[in-house]
Amino acid sequence: MTASAWPVLRPRGIFAMMADGDGTPDARICHAHSMAPAEVSLKPLHIGAGFFERWRVSERPPSLGWRDDHYVCTAPALMVVRDAILHSSAGILCIDGELARETLFHTVPATHRYAEMADGIAVELSDVRHLPGTHVSILAGAKRNYFHALMDGVMRLAIPPPPYLAQAESMLCPEGAVAQAAALALLDLPAPARITRVADGQSVRVDRLLLPWTVHGEFQYHPCVREWFARMSAAVPERGKDFPRRIYIDRRGAAFRPLQDEAAVLEAVRRFGFVAVRPETLSLADQIRLFRGAEAIVAPHGAGLTNLGFCRPGCVVLELHMDAYVHWCYRHLSALCGLRYDCVLGRAVMPWPDDVRDVGGMPWSISPDHVSGAIAHMLQAQ
Repeated sequence: MTASAWPVLRPRGIFAMMADGDGTPDARICHAHSMAPAEVSLKPLHIGAGFFERWRVSERPPSLGWRDDHYVCTAPALMVVRDAILHSSAGILCIDGELARETLFHTVPATHRYAEMADGIAVELSDVRHLPGTHVSILAGAKRNYFHALMDGVMRLAIPPPPYLAQAESMLCPEGAVAQAAALALLDLPAPARITRVADGQSVRVDRLLLPWTVHGEFQYHPCVREWFARMSAAVPERGKDFPRRIYIDRRGAAFRPLQDEAAVLEAVRRFGFVAVRPETLSLADQIRLFRGAEAIVAPHGAGLTNLGFCRPGCVVLELHMDAYVHWCYRHLSALCGLRYDCVLGRAVMPWPDDVRDVGGMPWSISPDHVSGAIAHMLQAQ
């Protein structure tokens, strides 16, 4: 089947889909439960401010900024959908000629089998598997990214009250999602024992879908995230090998945003007793033990910092950012968990436009002296 033969669906906001065109409720999708929103305070960036006051930067998401003194988290919601189609491992939600725009986040047309057309999104629905009964979905894009597999996947199970989860006959999970199976085992949920894996090119039609939606919105975490990190941590006993108390998250093997002088940075932090670690080489239980016992963490921006959720309050966190890509997801997570966060900026090694979007392969550099000075300041202030 070619893209021109696939059904073309109109993208629409997921909450807007709960109303018909005349504004009356749509019986196919209803809002079943919500969590209350909350406000989280952000402490000033004493070190990072010196860079932001002088340097041109690109902050992500654009609605957030380094001067922010708080964020207001989203209100996570549970939706119940009748006769829904979920397409691909990302769980692209299709209902009556419409497609939930938010479920396209972190997807790739070629991977997730859809095409962008002038009049909508053409979706490959050539082989749809029918799932009778009730099922809960944690399908999401970027399943091989540790941050997205946990935050956009597993953490959404904090939203439905237990009686809803007890109704589900299976949990829909992306096939091949990193760390999800281990995280689900630690949570010991009152959830269905059966897991239905959905691959990139597959689609399922669900009689009754439980769709919990987003515990962070645009990286503004709801307090339930902190509670679920604590829940996973509590399930991991202290026994196991000893881990360093001061850790540097080594990204020299990463393909994205390569830090050119990372070896020099590593030498600089070693003088303060930091040990290089690669969390992706550890089991989830050992990642929890590593971060739970840390007193100070230095790291270039990357998915390994998702583990900040396991740190104890007061842990020092120094994040290394590139000026062309300053993302505040881990500042917000640090604030939620009571960590002492600050940052140092480096520079992309090539010019970048104001609307820079793709920084995945962009190399960057940072001053080891700036990093050393920031560490000395933060450790002295403990």
